[in-house]
Amino acid sequence: MSNRNIEKEKEKERIVCALDPRLYEDEFFYLPNSFVDNMSCLSSGSVAVYLFYEYNRAINKDKTYFTYKEIMNGTGIKSKTTIRKAIVELSEKGYINKLKENYQGYVYLIESQGYYKIGKAKNFTQRTKHLDTIMPIDTTLIYSFHSQDYTNAEKTLHNKYKHLRHKGEWFALTEQEINEIMSIKDDTI
Repeated sequence: MSNRNIEKEKEKERIVCALDPRLYEDEFFYLPNSFVDNMSCLSSGSVAVYLFYEYNRAINKDKTYFTYKEIMNGTGIKSKTTIRKAIVELSEKGYINKLKENYQGYVYLIESQGYYKIGKAKNFTQRTKHLDTIMPIDTTLIYSFHSQDYTNAEKTLHNKYKHLRHKGEWFALTEQEINEIMSIKDDTI
């Protein structure tokens, strides 16, 4: 990057002191002018979460996501609801991307009495045990795969086979559709 481009980038940003000056009094990070100009229209929770996010990303460039516990400890916000609302507000305004690690999980296909359930679970083992407990009839696991965005993967399959929907997440799939689902490899959808 040329010196001129570096100077242009610096003009687009403002230096803001870190979250807790008592702990990081010599640390600084950059915020986009658009964010600083719009801080007054954001909730205080959103401002705190964004400052936490940017500061921690600046000191650890490999870190791309944060847990609720990390955000709570770093911002002093005690409510997951407040943090969730802040993340939604910041992502809607384009300041952050929603945290992808929250979307990782499994999509599974189970069969019972000729119908097939396409479902999702973060903890696949726990979910199948739960289904065995709550289902009044026996179920058989046909297939499962891991997805980086399990909600979207499940939704994609539900939409693809909506014409075969029996009820809720249960479908009247044929052998062809079952084989299509079983051909999906981990982390491909």
